[in-house]
Amino acid sequence: MTEPAIALEGVSKRFGDVRAVIDLSLTVRRGEVFGFLGPNGAGKTTTIRIMTGLTRPDTGRVRLFGYDIEKDYIPARRQFAYIPDEGFLYPRMTGREFLAFLWVAHHQTSPDRKKIDEVLEVMGLSLWGDTLIEQYSHGMRQRLLFAAALMREVPLWIVDEPIIGLDPAA
Repeated sequence: MTEPAIALEGVSKRFGDVRAVIDLSLTVRRGEVFGFLGPNGAGKTTTIRIMTGLTRPDTGRVRLFGYDIEKDYIPARRQFAYIPDEGFLYPRMTGREFLAFLWVAHHQTSPDRKKIDEVLEVMGLSLWGDTLIEQYSHGMRQRLLFAAALMREVPLWIVDEPIIGLDPAA
């Protein structure tokens, strides 16, 4: 049997007196698209941060493609791209430079210029690739974060607030 893309088992997290996540169990199979819907403060971002290993749960465990996010962090991390609700971009780099920087960081090889051009095209940023990120609109910055995820070529994307700042076409 193939391991699910995401498996949460009895995950809970508390911040002082606030119970952010309470005994959450869920399974997302490979190929599925899954979304959390709920009001502000419902624990969506906390759950995502737990799934990515950025926050440790008080109880329970998380597995991504069978890898325990706490015990097998490096192999688990190689399975996903994380797009936070407010991702960090280097404003004094161009979009193309940013993607080249990430390519080197993840692949430990010279940037794949063809791949960079492809993802800029897919995300509608070809004409902006050589423009400083500080000149990008909010939506363009979001699209650049999605371009960065495409560069990773991983089977799982974990996205917090996926449509913030994006126009309908994006």
